Amino acid sequence: MVELREGQDAEIGEAIDAWFDSAIGDIERGLDAAGRFPPSSRRVRATLAFGQLEFASRRWMRHGWDVDRDETHALLTEAWLHLLADPGTRDRSLTGALGPP
Repeated sequence: MVELREGQDAEIGEAIDAWFDSAIGDIERGLDAAGRFPPSSRRVRATLAFGQLEFASRRWMRHGWDVDRDETHALLTEAWLHLLADPGTRDRSLTGALGPP
């Protein structure tokens, strides 16, 4: 994957920013609709959740699975449960559901 440098292609950078903002907005609207968490934290939660996914996917595209894939998915799921799920359901860790470490 090619990294864009500042000024390299502003139109592509703007399109990527618009896509990120759209995805983050979708997550935020889902939190709004569910009535989860204080409204002031919803955009931050959405940004962090999307950022984790984006970073993991870019790293995977560059390096493949140089870390354990199942553990990566389990930890991302735990992080997303903490950031996005109803507090009553997020106490359940999914790591154990995947089997022994």
